[in-house]
Amino acid sequence: FIGVIGHDSDGQKLIEISKTIEAQTQLIMDDNRETTVKERYFLDGVPIYRHDKESITEIDKGVESKIFLTIEKSILSKDAVLLSDYAKGVLSQDLISKVIILAKSLKIPLISDPGLGRIQMHAGCDTIKPNAKEWQVFVDEMGSEASALSMLFSKGTKSVVVTQGARGIRLIEKGIEFQSHTENSNDATDVTGAGDSVAAALSLLVNSSGFEPDLLPILNMVGGQTVSKSRTELPSGIDMENSWSAVTALQRK
Repeated sequence: FIGVIGHDSDGQKLIEISKTIEAQTQLIMDDNRETTVKERYFLDGVPIYRHDKESITEIDKGVESKIFLTIEKSILSKDAVLLSDYAKGVLSQDLISKVIILAKSLKIPLISDPGLGRIQMHAGCDTIKPNAKEWQVFVDEMGSEASALSMLFSKGTKSVVVTQGARGIRLIEKGIEFQSHTENSNDATDVTGAGDSVAAALSLLVNSSGFEPDLLPILNMVGGQTVSKSRTELPSGIDMENSWSAVTALQRK
């Protein structure tokens, strides 16, 4: 897990929190930024609004170099790379381009969860996962969905996974499309983190050939579990053992 924090008390809190999770974590300090904090306000357990404290200017070249060096050192031991883009300035165009070139040279799957209005910057990532709004903005920019897909596929993107909330998930590949509908769509309590959870699941389920359509129901389960929980709780109750068996069987095909 690689990210940027500010030289402040919130950054120190994040460092302490990172020590409690079972993941290699590299939090790169930037004296010119403040650590992003999202404050969510609830009324009787229902989310009302969110207040963000953040820096959204692009990182400087020095910080960008530190991030890329960290990725270079760690990528060989990884099965996939996930670019989670919140349009806060950490994923600059140059950094995204460098990571795409690096991952492709090593044949390591690269998944992208792009920020609003930033899908084009991620063209070339193996799998791009926008939500419905992000996808529609990109389609409008390109003039049509066919043009949007043509551009992404021409850059080397293999699949687009569009999360649509209660309407389920679309998987679009060159010349073919799959749809997985959401069950129990009325059980949504808090949609916070649903897209992040689906992106994380994608990074677990993708292989060198792309994402298998038979695995779409797993993504729906992950998203459905996330929105049924209050705040940013992790999904639970998903049979990942059988999911991995399905992945292995599909890879053998």
